[in-house]
Amino acid sequence: MDKDWTKLTDTVSYDPPDEIKRFLARSVLLYGVPFQYLVPDERMLIPESVHFFFLDPGWIAMMVQGATSVGRLDAQDTVLDTTMRHRALEKAMVDAALVRGNGKDIGEPQATAAKWPLTGFLLRSSVVDGWQGVEMKAYDKDGVEVAPLRIDRLAPDILLCIFNGKVMHMTVKQPPEGLHFGLSPLGNGKYQRLSLRKVTAKSGGSVEPGQQIPNSGAPIDAPMRKGKSRPTRVVRVAELASLFQQRLKSLGQDAPDFTSGEFGVEMVESPGLVDFKPPQG
Repeated sequence: MDKDWTKLTDTVSYDPPDEIKRFLARSVLLYGVPFQYLVPDERMLIPESVHFFFLDPGWIAMMVQGATSVGRLDAQDTVLDTTMRHRALEKAMVDAALVRGNGKDIGEPQATAAKWPLTGFLLRSSVVDGWQGVEMKAYDKDGVEVAPLRIDRLAPDILLCIFNGKVMHMTVKQPPEGLHFGLSPLGNGKYQRLSLRKVTAKSGGSVEPGQQIPNSGAPIDAPMRKGKSRPTRVVRVAELASLFQQRLKSLGQDAPDFTSGEFGVEMVESPGLVDFKPPQG
């Protein structure tokens, strides 16, 4: 090899078009990687399962190297490629943290550079399809929120997430608009209230809602109006409120003036939340 060719690497600069930089940054986060490379066999991602992973920096480096070696023709191109691929990888690692807009305007923590090891998960569940706008938060060993770098639905029931660092604890939460009045269905037109909340009755009917009462007894069957041929989905509110009041009294919750406020506190169903602690190895 002509040794003079190596001098080309001393002054060469890395300033490709923005489209190339975006492509490489997105490649670090697996954009464009065929799904069969992520999950070779469907049996590895069974329904209603979550699988945690970390990105192998060596694998990512080889992928970026392959992308930047296209068009290599001779030995001189090889020398340039040896230098450029390292610069491309370093820049792609930094730019990967900016793919999601650096957290601006979406209420997420901001990231300025990728912090290896990048970790994430694949979730296959009806939750992905049924909970549009599901919220996820991840935390490191110190309880500091870890910025998401990619959150994508790969299929109606498959969600891929990659976070900027090592995730030690994660929560998946139903969208806030999931707050509603509700009862738990039993089937055959029957419904129950599984637990009650603490309430403090005050003058004027206002209440101070508290946490759910632990061991609040057996579920309360909701009295329903009867139709001509089958039960309706209409609750007999006054009767259900009376059942709530009786149960609260038996649990030591003094609520002599059980108003619509107290009834509302008992009937509210908060958005569901699930905690995960990824296996550490």
